[in-house]
Amino acid sequence: MAVIDISGPRSERDGTLDSAIFNGRLGPAGTVYSAIRSVQCNFQRWLDSSDHFQFDDRRKNAKTLVSVVFRSTPLVWPLVLPRLKAALPDCDVCLVLAGHRNASIADQCAREGWSYLATSTPDASLAQNICFTLHSHANFIVKIDDDIFVMKDTISGLLDQFQIIKADGVVNPGFLAPLIPLNGFSYRHTLDMIGLLDDYEARFGRAAIGGSGLAIHDDPAAAVWVWEHTGPIEDISKKLGHFAPRSLFCPVLYNTGLIVFERDFWEQSGRFPVLRRRMMFGIQTDGTDELHLCATAMTASRPAIVTTAVIAGHFAFPKQGVAMRRLAEERPELFTMPQPPTKVATNGHRPFNGQGNGKIEN
Repeated sequence: MAVIDISGPRSERDGTLDSAIFNGRLGPAGTVYSAIRSVQCNFQRWLDSSDHFQFDDRRKNAKTLVSVVFRSTPLVWPLVLPRLKAALPDCDVCLVLAGHRNASIADQCAREGWSYLATSTPDASLAQNICFTLHSHANFIVKIDDDIFVMKDTISGLLDQFQIIKADGVVNPGFLAPLIPLNGFSYRHTLDMIGLLDDYEARFGRAAIGGSGLAIHDDPAAAVWVWEHTGPIEDISKKLGHFAPRSLFCPVLYNTGLIVFERDFWEQSGRFPVLRRRMMFGIQTDGTDELHLCATAMTASRPAIVTTAVIAGHFAFPKQGVAMRRLAEERPELFTMPQPPTKVATNGHRPFNGQGNGKIEN
């Protein structure tokens, strides 16, 4: 079993009792308890960051890590990865696959100069803990799922907005997400901003916000409708660009397909919990990281925020996969990255493929 560095601050989850101990109010008993709790916490951190794994190391020790969590949507990888490649700032990139090693992904990483982490245990929380620990130089972590569609400035814009919100000093953000049309929180805001909220509600009912159980999560027709009316994301980005950026504080469980957060937020949370007992009995643990991040955002008073200044796309929720795969085959133009205009050569030279600057105006 690979063992990696587990040093770092303890979690503050134990609150009142630990505060009394560290203030010396329990005397010698508190000292003993403190020592026991320290050992216990360090052992738990070791469990939550330890596994057999293969790591193709191409780290640059950058201050920003982009961690791509691969799950079960290989159909969209050819659509997603070119977008990701075009959107990368100066950063370390690590593609993470929990449970097995995929040769084609490993080859892709080798071609692009990205690191690749494959763990033995099929648990995304454990795999991400290992990834973040290996990239100890990264102060900012961008976590992105394998079914998220980004534009050229999506990731850099998200990092910029995080630092703007933090510097403003009103709140200390836990994590920041872009506006995503197929998301249980931001879809209502997105549809309202582009004038489609009434149309959506006429077909699918009230556009309530929530973390699960809504039409936006479970109804395949809702996912298809949203993509048909908001894709490709470059088109909706132009529409939303006319609005002044806003920060939306999320009061519900947020589907964390693309977020940015600081390393100290992950450390403050005690890292992602790894539910080994559940795995032993075959109980699904997917989404544990998401639940933990949202809970920490509340208990640590470091809120989950969505910025309207940045847009991204989410392919589908699990129950919508079949219908969305059919849509991707029938209408690939909703998902593919637009090609830059080709200038016509008039002087005998080969055409030049131009690139726009794609800057996000704050």
